[in-house]
Amino acid sequence: MKDKDKQQLKEQVNEQEQEKDISKQIEKQKEIDKKKDVDKYNQKEKEKEQKKDKEKELEKEKTIEQKKDKEKELVREQKQKQEKEQRKEQGTEKQEKEQKKEKDIDKGKEKEQQKEQQKEQKKELKQKQEKEQRKEQKKELVKEQKKEFEKEKEQEKEQDKHQVEEKEKDKKKEKKKDDINHHKKNKHCNTLSQDAIHQMLATRHMKTRSTVFQSTNLQESFFELTSGAYTDRGEDSFRQFTNPGALTDRNEDSFYLNRNSDTPTFQAFTLRKSYSCEDIQPFNCIDQYLVRLYQLEIQLDQFKEAGFQTVASFELLNELKDMLAQSKKSKRTEDLKMLQLRVCSILNTLLIENPQSVNAVIKTGIIDEVLSIINLILLSQVQISHLLPLHKFFEICSSQQKLLFIDKGIIPTMRRLLDSLDELCVKIAVGIIKRIIHACQELSSLGVQIDIKKIIESDGTLDKLVTVLLNDEYQDQEVNQNASLAIGLTFKAAPLPKEFRNEVILTI
Repeated sequence: MKDKDKQQLKEQVNEQEQEKDISKQIEKQKEIDKKKDVDKYNQKEKEKEQKKDKEKELEKEKTIEQKKDKEKELVREQKQKQEKEQRKEQGTEKQEKEQKKEKDIDKGKEKEQQKEQQKEQKKELKQKQEKEQRKEQKKELVKEQKKEFEKEKEQEKEQDKHQVEEKEKDKKKEKKKDDINHHKKNKHCNTLSQDAIHQMLATRHMKTRSTVFQSTNLQESFFELTSGAYTDRGEDSFRQFTNPGALTDRNEDSFYLNRNSDTPTFQAFTLRKSYSCEDIQPFNCIDQYLVRLYQLEIQLDQFKEAGFQTVASFELLNELKDMLAQSKKSKRTEDLKMLQLRVCSILNTLLIENPQSVNAVIKTGIIDEVLSIINLILLSQVQISHLLPLHKFFEICSSQQKLLFIDKGIIPTMRRLLDSLDELCVKIAVGIIKRIIHACQELSSLGVQIDIKKIIESDGTLDKLVTVLLNDEYQDQEVNQNASLAIGLTFKAAPLPKEFRNEVILTI
Protein backbone atom coordinates (compact mmCIF):
# COMPACT_ATOMS: atom_id res chain seq x y z
CA MET A 1 0.00 0.00 0.00
CA LYS A 2 2.69 2.14 0.90
CA ASP A 3 4.16 1.75 -2.37
CA LYS A 4 1.06 2.72 -3.89
CA ASP A 5 0.82 5.59 -1.66
CA LYS A 6 4.28 6.47 -2.46
CA GLN A 7 3.64 6.09 -5.95
CA GLN A 8 0.59 8.09 -5.59
CA LEU A 9 2.48 10.59 -3.66
CA LYS A 10 5.15 10.51 -6.23
CA GLU A 11 2.63 10.84 -8.85
CA GLN A 12 1.04 13.62 -6.95
CA VAL A 13 4.38 15.15 -6.39
CA ASN A 14 5.15 14.69 -10.01
CA GLU A 15 1.88 16.07 -10.90
CA GLN A 16 2.48 18.94 -8.62
CA GLU A 17 5.86 19.43 -10.03
CA GLN A 18 4.46 19.07 -13.40
CA GLU A 19 1.82 21.55 -12.45
CA LYS A 20 4.50 23.75 -11.05
CA ASP A 21 6.48 23.32 -14.17
CA ILE A 22 3.39 23.91 -16.08
CA SER A 23 2.62 26.91 -13.97
CA LYS A 24 6.20 28.01 -14.32
CA GLN A 25 6.01 27.47 -18.00
CA ILE A 26 2.75 29.32 -17.97
CA GLU A 27 4.28 32.10 -15.96
CA LYS A 28 7.25 32.03 -18.24
CA GLN A 29 5.02 32.15 -21.17
CA LYS A 30 3.07 34.90 -19.48
CA GLU A 31 6.25 36.72 -18.84
CA ILE A 32 7.27 35.97 -22.35
CA ASP A 33 3.89 37.14 -23.51
CA LYS A 34 4.21 40.15 -21.28
CA LYS A 35 7.59 40.79 -22.70
CA LYS A 36 6.21 40.28 -26.08
CA ASP A 37 3.38 42.55 -25.27
CA VAL A 38 5.79 45.02 -23.81
CA ASP A 39 7.98 44.61 -26.81
CA LYS A 40 5.00 44.98 -29.02
CA TYR A 41 3.95 47.97 -27.06
CA ASN A 42 7.41 49.33 -27.21
CA GLN A 43 7.56 48.58 -30.86
CA LYS A 44 4.25 50.20 -31.31
CA GLU A 45 5.37 53.15 -29.35
CA LYS A 46 8.57 53.18 -31.30
CA GLU A 47 6.58 52.90 -34.42
CA LYS A 48 4.37 55.69 -33.15
CA GLU A 49 7.39 57.68 -32.30
CA GLN A 50 8.85 56.85 -35.65
CA LYS A 51 5.61 57.80 -37.22
CA LYS A 52 5.57 60.94 -35.21
CA ASP A 53 9.13 61.55 -36.21
CA LYS A 54 8.25 60.83 -39.78
CA GLU A 55 5.24 63.03 -39.51
CA LYS A 56 7.40 65.67 -37.93
CA GLU A 57 9.91 65.20 -40.67
CA LEU A 58 7.12 65.27 -43.20
CA GLU A 59 5.74 68.36 -41.52
CA LYS A 60 9.20 69.81 -41.53
CA GLU A 61 9.57 68.88 -45.15
CA LYS A 62 6.16 70.28 -45.80
CA THR A 63 7.01 73.39 -43.93
CA ILE A 64 10.28 73.54 -45.80
CA GLU A 65 8.46 72.95 -49.04
CA GLN A 66 5.87 75.49 -48.05
CA LYS A 67 8.64 77.86 -47.17
CA LYS A 68 10.26 77.04 -50.46
CA ASP A 69 6.95 77.49 -52.21
CA LYS A 70 6.42 80.72 -50.39
CA GLU A 71 9.88 81.76 -51.28
CA LYS A 72 9.24 80.72 -54.85
CA GLU A 73 5.97 82.60 -54.81
CA LEU A 74 7.73 85.52 -53.30
CA VAL A 75 10.39 85.22 -55.95
CA ARG A 76 7.70 84.90 -58.57
CA GLU A 77 5.86 87.84 -57.16
CA GLN A 78 9.07 89.76 -57.02
CA LYS A 79 9.82 88.69 -60.56
CA GLN A 80 6.32 89.62 -61.61
CA LYS A 81 6.67 92.91 -59.82
CA GLN A 82 10.01 93.41 -61.46
CA GLU A 83 8.58 92.40 -64.80
CA LYS A 84 5.67 94.73 -64.25
CA GLU A 85 8.02 97.45 -63.24
CA GLN A 86 10.18 96.64 -66.25
CA ARG A 87 7.11 96.61 -68.43
CA LYS A 88 6.04 99.86 -66.95
CA GLU A 89 9.49 101.19 -67.47
CA GLN A 90 9.52 99.78 -70.98
CA GLY A 91 6.03 101.16 -71.55
CA THR A 92 7.14 104.50 -70.27
CA GLU A 93 10.24 104.17 -72.37
CA LYS A 94 8.12 103.21 -75.36
CA GLN A 95 5.79 106.04 -74.61
CA GLU A 96 8.74 108.30 -74.20
CA LYS A 97 10.18 106.94 -77.42
CA GLU A 98 6.83 107.32 -79.16
CA GLN A 99 6.48 110.78 -77.72
CA LYS A 100 9.99 111.54 -78.87
CA LYS A 101 9.13 110.13 -82.28
CA GLU A 102 5.95 112.16 -82.38
CA LYS A 103 7.87 115.22 -81.29
CA ASP A 104 10.48 114.50 -83.94
CA ILE A 105 7.71 113.99 -86.51
CA ASP A 106 6.03 117.19 -85.39
CA LYS A 107 9.35 118.98 -85.57
CA GLY A 108 9.91 117.50 -89.03
CA LYS A 109 6.42 118.55 -90.07
CA GLU A 110 7.00 121.99 -88.67
CA LYS A 111 10.30 122.15 -90.50
CA GLU A 112 8.59 120.94 -93.69
CA GLN A 113 5.82 123.46 -93.17
CA GLN A 114 8.41 126.13 -92.58
CA LYS A 115 10.25 124.98 -95.70
CA GLU A 116 6.96 124.96 -97.64
CA GLN A 117 6.12 128.37 -96.27
CA GLN A 118 9.58 129.55 -97.23
CA LYS A 119 9.12 127.96 -100.66
CA GLU A 120 5.69 129.56 -100.99
CA GLN A 121 7.16 132.87 -99.90
CA LYS A 122 9.96 132.40 -102.39
CA LYS A 123 7.38 131.46 -105.04
CA GLU A 124 5.31 134.50 -104.15
CA LEU A 125 8.43 136.63 -104.33
CA LYS A 126 9.34 135.00 -107.63
CA GLN A 127 5.79 135.52 -108.90
CA LYS A 128 5.88 139.12 -107.76
CA GLN A 129 9.25 139.56 -109.39
CA GLU A 130 7.98 137.80 -112.52
CA LYS A 131 4.89 140.01 -112.50
CA GLU A 132 7.06 143.05 -112.12
CA GLN A 133 9.33 141.76 -114.87
CA ARG A 134 6.27 141.06 -117.03
CA LYS A 135 4.98 144.54 -116.35
CA GLU A 136 8.35 145.97 -117.22
CA GLN A 137 8.53 143.74 -120.30
CA LYS A 138 5.01 144.80 -121.25
CA LYS A 139 5.97 148.41 -120.77
CA GLU A 140 9.06 147.85 -122.87
CA LEU A 141 6.98 146.01 -125.46
CA VAL A 142 4.46 148.82 -125.45
CA LYS A 143 7.27 151.33 -125.86
CA GLU A 144 8.80 149.26 -128.66
CA GLN A 145 5.41 148.80 -130.28
CA LYS A 146 4.77 152.51 -129.99
CA LYS A 147 8.15 153.23 -131.51
CA GLU A 148 7.49 150.71 -134.32
CA PHE A 149 4.02 152.12 -134.79
CA GLU A 150 5.45 155.64 -134.95
CA LYS A 151 8.08 154.44 -137.40
CA GLU A 152 5.37 152.81 -139.51
CA LYS A 153 3.33 155.99 -139.35
CA GLU A 154 6.34 157.98 -140.43
CA GLN A 155 6.98 155.53 -143.25
CA GLU A 156 3.32 155.67 -144.23
CA LYS A 157 3.44 159.46 -144.12
CA GLU A 158 6.52 159.43 -146.31
CA GLN A 159 4.77 157.01 -148.68
CA ASP A 160 1.68 159.20 -148.68
CA LYS A 161 3.84 162.24 -149.35
CA HIS A 162 5.56 160.39 -152.15
CA GLN A 163 2.20 159.31 -153.57
CA VAL A 164 0.84 162.85 -153.23
CA GLU A 165 3.90 164.21 -154.99
CA GLU A 166 3.50 161.64 -157.74
CA LYS A 167 -0.20 162.51 -158.04
CA GLU A 168 0.62 166.19 -158.19
CA LYS A 169 3.17 165.51 -160.89
CA ASP A 170 0.59 163.42 -162.78
CA LYS A 171 -1.97 166.17 -162.37
CA LYS A 172 0.50 168.76 -163.62
CA LYS A 173 1.27 166.58 -166.60
CA GLU A 174 -2.45 166.09 -167.24
CA LYS A 175 -3.05 169.82 -166.90
CA LYS A 176 -0.29 170.48 -169.36
CA LYS A 177 -1.83 167.95 -171.75
CA ASP A 178 -5.28 169.48 -171.24
CA ASP A 179 -3.88 172.96 -171.81
CA ILE A 180 -2.15 171.83 -174.98
CA ASN A 181 -5.29 170.09 -176.22
CA HIS A 182 -7.41 173.06 -175.26
CA HIS A 183 -5.01 175.41 -176.98
CA LYS A 184 -5.11 173.27 -180.10
CA LYS A 185 -8.91 173.16 -180.10
CA ASN A 186 -9.35 176.82 -179.30
CA LYS A 187 -6.65 178.56 -181.24
CA HIS A 188 -8.68 181.71 -181.71
CA CYS A 189 -9.85 181.91 -178.06
CA ASN A 190 -7.19 182.34 -175.40
CA THR A 191 -9.36 181.90 -172.32
CA LEU A 192 -12.85 180.88 -171.33
CA SER A 193 -15.28 183.36 -169.89
CA GLN A 194 -16.28 183.17 -166.26
CA ASP A 195 -19.87 182.47 -167.23
CA ALA A 196 -18.84 179.35 -169.14
CA ILE A 197 -16.88 178.13 -166.14
CA HIS A 198 -19.87 178.64 -163.82
CA GLN A 199 -22.09 176.72 -166.24
CA MET A 200 -19.66 173.77 -166.29
CA LEU A 201 -19.49 173.69 -162.52
CA ALA A 202 -23.25 173.84 -162.26
CA THR A 203 -23.73 170.92 -164.62
CA ARG A 204 -21.19 168.75 -162.75
CA HIS A 205 -22.40 166.81 -159.70
CA MET A 206 -20.98 164.09 -157.49
CA LYS A 207 -22.39 160.63 -157.85
CA THR A 208 -23.91 159.52 -154.61
CA ARG A 209 -23.86 156.05 -153.20
CA SER A 210 -27.46 155.49 -154.18
CA THR A 211 -26.63 156.10 -157.82
CA VAL A 212 -23.52 153.95 -157.69
CA PHE A 213 -25.16 150.97 -155.96
CA GLN A 214 -28.54 150.60 -157.61
CA SER A 215 -30.97 148.09 -156.19
CA THR A 216 -30.90 144.71 -157.90
CA ASN A 217 -32.88 141.53 -157.64
CA LEU A 218 -31.80 139.71 -154.44
CA GLN A 219 -32.07 136.23 -155.91
CA GLU A 220 -29.86 137.19 -158.87
CA SER A 221 -27.39 138.89 -156.53
CA PHE A 222 -27.35 135.82 -154.30
CA PHE A 223 -26.59 133.64 -157.31
CA GLU A 224 -23.85 136.03 -158.41
CA LEU A 225 -22.26 136.09 -154.92
CA THR A 226 -22.28 132.37 -154.25
CA SER A 227 -21.47 130.95 -157.69
CA GLY A 228 -19.11 133.58 -159.08
CA ALA A 229 -21.28 133.93 -162.24
CA TYR A 230 -22.79 137.26 -163.19
CA THR A 231 -26.01 137.90 -165.04
CA ASP A 232 -26.42 140.62 -167.63
CA ARG A 233 -28.37 142.66 -165.18
CA GLY A 234 -25.68 142.31 -162.51
CA GLU A 235 -23.02 143.13 -165.11
CA ASP A 236 -24.89 146.29 -166.05
CA SER A 237 -25.01 147.32 -162.43
CA PHE A 238 -21.28 146.76 -162.12
CA ARG A 239 -20.52 148.72 -165.30
CA GLN A 240 -21.65 151.84 -163.59
CA PHE A 241 -18.08 151.96 -162.28
CA THR A 242 -16.29 151.23 -165.57
CA ASN A 243 -16.91 154.40 -167.58
CA PRO A 244 -15.87 157.15 -167.82
CA GLY A 245 -13.04 155.76 -165.62
CA ALA A 246 -12.00 153.39 -162.81
CA LEU A 247 -12.33 154.04 -159.09
CA THR A 248 -9.12 155.27 -157.48
CA ASP A 249 -8.79 157.54 -154.45
CA ARG A 250 -10.90 156.60 -151.47
CA ASN A 251 -11.99 158.17 -148.23
CA GLU A 252 -13.33 156.04 -145.37
CA ASP A 253 -16.94 156.01 -146.54
CA SER A 254 -16.92 157.48 -150.08
CA PHE A 255 -15.70 156.53 -153.55
CA TYR A 256 -15.22 158.79 -156.62
CA LEU A 257 -14.23 158.33 -160.26
CA ASN A 258 -10.99 159.11 -162.08
CA ARG A 259 -11.79 159.90 -165.70
CA ASN A 260 -8.22 159.47 -166.89
CA SER A 261 -8.02 155.77 -165.95
CA ASP A 262 -8.52 153.15 -168.64
CA THR A 263 -8.70 150.11 -166.27
CA PRO A 264 -12.03 148.21 -166.56
CA THR A 265 -13.41 148.02 -163.01
CA PHE A 266 -15.70 145.10 -163.73
CA GLN A 267 -12.74 142.86 -164.43
CA ALA A 268 -11.22 143.79 -161.07
CA PHE A 269 -14.52 142.89 -159.37
CA THR A 270 -14.80 139.40 -160.88
CA LEU A 271 -11.15 138.43 -160.32
CA ARG A 272 -11.17 135.36 -162.55
CA LYS A 273 -8.20 133.01 -162.55
CA SER A 274 -7.39 134.11 -166.09
CA TYR A 275 -7.01 137.74 -164.93
CA SER A 276 -4.55 138.84 -162.25
CA CYS A 277 -3.90 142.13 -160.50
CA GLU A 278 -0.19 141.96 -161.21
CA ASP A 279 -0.70 144.14 -164.32
CA ILE A 280 -2.58 146.79 -162.31
CA GLN A 281 -0.87 149.37 -160.14
CA PRO A 282 -1.02 148.36 -156.40
CA PHE A 283 -2.81 151.53 -155.33
CA ASN A 284 -5.62 151.10 -157.86
CA CYS A 285 -5.80 147.33 -157.21
CA ILE A 286 -6.32 147.77 -153.45
CA ASP A 287 -9.00 150.41 -154.03
CA GLN A 288 -10.80 148.11 -156.45
CA TYR A 289 -10.61 145.28 -153.93
CA LEU A 290 -12.14 147.57 -151.29
CA VAL A 291 -14.98 148.47 -153.62
CA ARG A 292 -15.58 144.79 -154.28
CA LEU A 293 -15.56 144.02 -150.55
CA TYR A 294 -17.93 146.89 -149.87
CA GLN A 295 -20.29 145.52 -152.50
CA LEU A 296 -20.07 142.03 -150.95
CA GLU A 297 -20.85 143.43 -147.51
CA ILE A 298 -23.94 145.19 -148.86
CA GLN A 299 -25.13 142.01 -150.58
CA LEU A 300 -24.54 139.91 -147.43
CA ASP A 301 -26.53 142.41 -145.36
CA GLN A 302 -29.36 142.29 -147.91
CA PHE A 303 -29.34 138.46 -147.81
CA LYS A 304 -29.60 138.51 -144.02
CA GLU A 305 -32.48 140.97 -144.08
CA ALA A 306 -34.28 138.89 -146.73
CA GLY A 307 -33.71 135.64 -144.80
CA PHE A 308 -31.37 133.94 -147.30
CA GLN A 309 -28.66 131.58 -146.05
CA THR A 310 -25.24 132.50 -147.37
CA VAL A 311 -23.20 129.74 -149.01
CA ALA A 312 -19.40 130.03 -149.19
CA SER A 313 -18.57 128.85 -152.71
CA PHE A 314 -15.10 127.92 -153.91
CA GLU A 315 -15.06 130.93 -156.26
CA LEU A 316 -15.88 133.40 -153.52
CA LEU A 317 -13.40 131.88 -151.06
CA ASN A 318 -10.65 131.82 -153.70
CA GLU A 319 -11.42 135.45 -154.48
CA LEU A 320 -11.02 136.41 -150.80
CA LYS A 321 -7.87 134.29 -150.56
CA ASP A 322 -6.37 136.06 -153.61
CA MET A 323 -7.09 139.42 -151.98
CA LEU A 324 -5.22 138.37 -148.82
CA ALA A 325 -2.32 136.95 -150.82
CA GLN A 326 -2.08 140.13 -152.91
CA SER A 327 -2.19 142.30 -149.78
CA LYS A 328 1.01 140.66 -148.50
CA LYS A 329 2.93 141.87 -151.56
CA SER A 330 2.18 145.56 -151.02
CA LYS A 331 3.38 147.99 -148.39
CA ARG A 332 1.23 148.14 -145.27
CA THR A 333 -0.95 151.23 -145.60
CA GLU A 334 -4.24 152.16 -143.94
CA ASP A 335 -6.16 150.96 -147.02
CA LEU A 336 -4.33 147.63 -146.94
CA LYS A 337 -5.12 147.21 -143.23
CA MET A 338 -8.77 147.95 -143.96
CA LEU A 339 -8.75 145.42 -146.81
CA GLN A 340 -7.42 142.61 -144.59
CA LEU A 341 -9.90 143.40 -141.81
CA ARG A 342 -12.84 143.44 -144.25
CA VAL A 343 -11.82 140.11 -145.79
CA CYS A 344 -11.65 138.53 -142.32
CA SER A 345 -15.02 140.08 -141.42
CA ILE A 346 -16.69 138.71 -144.56
CA LEU A 347 -15.11 135.27 -143.97
CA ASN A 348 -16.48 135.33 -140.41
CA THR A 349 -20.01 136.12 -141.64
CA LEU A 350 -19.76 133.26 -144.15
CA LEU A 351 -18.80 130.83 -141.34
CA ILE A 352 -21.52 131.88 -138.87
CA GLU A 353 -24.02 129.01 -138.48
CA ASN A 354 -22.68 127.46 -141.67
CA PRO A 355 -20.83 124.18 -140.92
CA GLN A 356 -21.33 123.09 -144.53
CA SER A 357 -18.66 125.56 -145.64
CA VAL A 358 -15.87 123.97 -143.58
CA ASN A 359 -14.68 121.61 -146.33
CA ALA A 360 -14.57 124.42 -148.89
CA VAL A 361 -12.63 126.63 -146.46
CA ILE A 362 -10.07 123.87 -145.86
CA LYS A 363 -9.65 123.07 -149.57
CA THR A 364 -9.18 126.68 -150.64
CA GLY A 365 -6.55 127.31 -147.93
CA ILE A 366 -7.91 130.71 -146.90
CA ILE A 367 -7.30 129.92 -143.21
CA ASP A 368 -3.61 129.47 -144.03
CA GLU A 369 -3.56 132.96 -145.53
CA VAL A 370 -5.22 134.40 -142.41
CA LEU A 371 -2.59 132.70 -140.22
CA SER A 372 0.25 134.01 -142.39
CA ILE A 373 -1.10 137.58 -142.16
CA ILE A 374 -1.41 137.31 -138.35
CA ASN A 375 2.21 136.14 -138.23
CA LEU A 376 3.39 138.95 -140.54
CA ILE A 377 1.84 141.95 -138.82
CA LEU A 378 2.95 143.37 -135.48
CA LEU A 379 1.43 141.90 -132.33
CA SER A 380 0.05 145.30 -131.33
CA GLN A 381 -1.78 145.56 -134.68
CA VAL A 382 -3.55 142.19 -134.40
CA GLN A 383 -7.24 142.92 -133.88
CA ILE A 384 -10.22 140.79 -132.94
CA SER A 385 -11.48 140.95 -136.54
CA HIS A 386 -8.38 139.02 -137.63
CA LEU A 387 -9.14 136.25 -135.11
CA LEU A 388 -12.94 135.97 -135.39
CA PRO A 389 -12.90 133.73 -138.53
CA LEU A 390 -10.38 131.43 -136.81
CA HIS A 391 -12.51 131.33 -133.66
CA LYS A 392 -15.67 130.56 -135.63
CA PHE A 393 -13.92 127.99 -137.85
CA PHE A 394 -12.48 126.00 -134.91
CA GLU A 395 -15.87 126.19 -133.22
CA ILE A 396 -17.78 124.45 -136.04
CA CYS A 397 -15.17 122.08 -137.53
CA SER A 398 -14.65 118.47 -136.38
CA SER A 399 -11.79 117.14 -134.26
CA GLN A 400 -10.05 115.54 -137.24
CA GLN A 401 -10.27 118.82 -139.15
CA LYS A 402 -8.77 120.70 -136.20
CA LEU A 403 -5.72 118.41 -136.16
CA LEU A 404 -4.96 119.29 -139.80
CA PHE A 405 -3.79 122.72 -138.66
CA ILE A 406 -1.21 121.48 -136.13
CA ASP A 407 1.30 120.96 -138.95
CA LYS A 408 0.29 124.34 -140.42
CA GLY A 409 1.53 126.22 -137.36
CA ILE A 410 -1.70 127.07 -135.55
CA ILE A 411 -0.15 126.46 -132.10
CA PRO A 412 2.91 128.77 -132.55
CA THR A 413 0.63 131.48 -133.93
CA MET A 414 -1.70 131.26 -130.94
CA ARG A 415 1.29 131.09 -128.56
CA ARG A 416 2.50 134.42 -129.98
CA LEU A 417 -0.92 135.94 -129.34
CA LEU A 418 -0.77 134.99 -125.63
CA ASP A 419 1.63 137.93 -125.17
CA SER A 420 -0.91 140.39 -126.57
CA LEU A 421 -2.07 143.33 -124.48
CA ASP A 422 -5.60 142.89 -125.83
CA GLU A 423 -7.49 140.63 -123.41
CA LEU A 424 -9.99 139.47 -126.05
CA CYS A 425 -7.17 138.38 -128.37
CA VAL A 426 -5.67 136.34 -125.52
CA LYS A 427 -9.08 134.82 -124.76
CA ILE A 428 -9.60 133.70 -128.37
CA ALA A 429 -6.05 132.30 -128.59
CA VAL A 430 -6.45 130.30 -125.35
CA GLY A 431 -9.84 129.01 -126.55
CA ILE A 432 -8.39 127.77 -129.85
CA ILE A 433 -5.48 126.05 -128.06
CA LYS A 434 -7.96 124.41 -125.67
CA ARG A 435 -10.08 123.12 -128.59
CA ILE A 436 -7.01 121.62 -130.31
CA ILE A 437 -5.86 119.88 -127.10
CA HIS A 438 -9.39 118.54 -126.55
CA ALA A 439 -9.49 117.25 -130.13
CA CYS A 440 -6.16 115.43 -129.61
CA GLN A 441 -7.37 113.83 -126.36
CA GLU A 442 -10.67 112.87 -127.98
CA LEU A 443 -9.01 111.17 -130.96
CA SER A 444 -6.37 109.48 -128.79
CA SER A 445 -9.16 107.24 -127.40
CA LEU A 446 -9.87 106.21 -131.02
CA GLY A 447 -6.26 105.21 -131.68
CA VAL A 448 -4.87 108.44 -133.15
CA GLN A 449 -1.52 109.01 -131.42
CA ILE A 450 -0.57 112.68 -131.15
CA ASP A 451 1.56 113.62 -128.12
CA ILE A 452 0.11 117.11 -127.68
CA LYS A 453 1.70 117.37 -124.22
CA LYS A 454 5.18 116.96 -125.72
CA ILE A 455 4.38 119.48 -128.47
CA ILE A 456 3.22 122.29 -126.21
CA GLU A 457 5.95 121.60 -123.63
CA SER A 458 8.76 121.70 -126.18
CA ASP A 459 7.70 124.93 -127.91
CA GLY A 460 6.93 126.86 -124.70
CA THR A 461 3.14 127.00 -125.13
CA LEU A 462 2.56 125.28 -121.76
CA ASP A 463 4.67 127.87 -119.95
CA LYS A 464 2.70 130.65 -121.64
CA LEU A 465 -0.59 128.99 -120.56
CA VAL A 466 0.69 128.83 -116.97
CA THR A 467 1.56 132.55 -117.04
CA VAL A 468 -1.95 133.28 -118.36
CA LEU A 469 -3.42 131.10 -115.58
CA LEU A 470 -1.46 132.92 -112.86
CA ASN A 471 -2.23 136.39 -114.23
CA ASP A 472 -4.70 138.19 -111.96
CA GLU A 473 -5.00 141.29 -114.11
CA TYR A 474 -7.60 139.92 -116.53
CA GLN A 475 -11.07 141.34 -116.04
CA ASP A 476 -12.73 138.33 -117.67
CA GLN A 477 -12.10 135.24 -115.52
CA GLU A 478 -12.98 133.00 -118.46
CA VAL A 479 -9.45 133.61 -119.77
CA ASN A 480 -7.96 131.98 -116.64
CA GLN A 481 -10.59 129.22 -116.70
CA ASN A 482 -9.86 128.32 -120.32
CA ALA A 483 -6.14 128.27 -119.54
CA SER A 484 -6.70 125.94 -116.57
CA LEU A 485 -8.93 123.66 -118.68
CA ALA A 486 -6.30 123.52 -121.42
CA ILE A 487 -3.62 122.58 -118.86
CA GLY A 488 -5.93 120.03 -117.23
CA LEU A 489 -6.68 118.42 -120.62
CA THR A 490 -2.95 118.31 -121.36
CA PHE A 491 -2.26 116.38 -118.12
CA LYS A 492 -5.39 114.24 -118.44
CA ALA A 493 -3.73 110.87 -117.66
CA ALA A 494 -0.74 112.24 -115.74
CA PRO A 495 -0.41 114.02 -112.36
CA LEU A 496 -0.30 117.79 -112.47
CA PRO A 497 3.01 119.42 -111.43
CA LYS A 498 3.12 120.86 -107.91
CA GLU A 499 4.03 124.30 -109.20
CA PHE A 500 0.57 125.07 -110.56
CA ARG A 501 -1.58 122.13 -109.36
CA ASN A 502 -3.56 124.13 -106.79
CA GLU A 503 -4.18 127.01 -109.18
CA VAL A 504 -5.55 124.67 -111.87
CA ILE A 505 -7.84 122.85 -109.41
CA LEU A 506 -9.11 126.07 -107.82
CA THR A 507 -9.71 127.75 -111.17
CA ILE A 508 -11.55 124.74 -112.64
